[in-house]
Amino acid sequence: MIEVRRLSKPAILVRQAAEWTRELCAERAEYYQAVRDHPVYPPARKSRYAHQEVRDRLKEMFGNKCAYCESRVTAVSYQHVEHFRPQSIYPRLVYEWSNLLLACERCNSGHKRQQFPLMDGIQPEEDRDDPCSRSDHDEPVLIDPCREDPSSFFSFRDSTLVCRSERAERTREICGLDREDLEEERRMWLTVAVDTAIKALQLAAKLGRDSEKEEFRQRLEELLQPSMPYVAMTRARLDAMGIDPGVR
Repeated sequence: MIEVRRLSKPAILVRQAAEWTRELCAERAEYYQAVRDHPVYPPARKSRYAHQEVRDRLKEMFGNKCAYCESRVTAVSYQHVEHFRPQSIYPRLVYEWSNLLLACERCNSGHKRQQFPLMDGIQPEEDRDDPCSRSDHDEPVLIDPCREDPSSFFSFRDSTLVCRSERAERTREICGLDREDLEEERRMWLTVAVDTAIKALQLAAKLGRDSEKEEFRQRLEELLQPSMPYVAMTRARLDAMGIDPGVR
């Protein structure tokens, strides 16, 4: 997970988000008045929160990577427009740009789902008396890469994610960031992409081949670009070896 700067709101949300939110909140309130104890709620319209304009802006922001695991989304699963605060609990935020991320199916549907513990120890539920009462003023346990710098919470030991706080541990657990297949993907990337470039750079430097040295330095720069997978792990590897290719 790396820090991501949120881009400007897509035009479709500028135009329509407020109206769509009022409509959804009215639907939820009407529904709960009619069926107080039914476990199913009226779903938000995916064609709205996952509108192509929204999806394109999220791809631009996250470089086609999952906000949580940093895997290339199309490589590991389908792309999901993810609600950081779950839409089942926070319908008021379904169309809120600041609540939307790009995630892979494994992190979103396979692990995180509707889990959203708060710092006060509560797992919130939708208020059926006032469905749209919940906003983003609470304090989540999960780390939002668009509001916080994940490097303050996580580091890497080779391909293994290391947590620096209890919040990091809970985020790792809830999003499945230590799942076996993900660690295998990170290990493969570290071996094939990162360590290969490092060894080539070191050999070129040892042999005094300046043009080759520059070529592999640029390759390491490329591996640190935000659109590349597992950038946090790559940074950790380079830092551990005292290599600074010039990109931060």
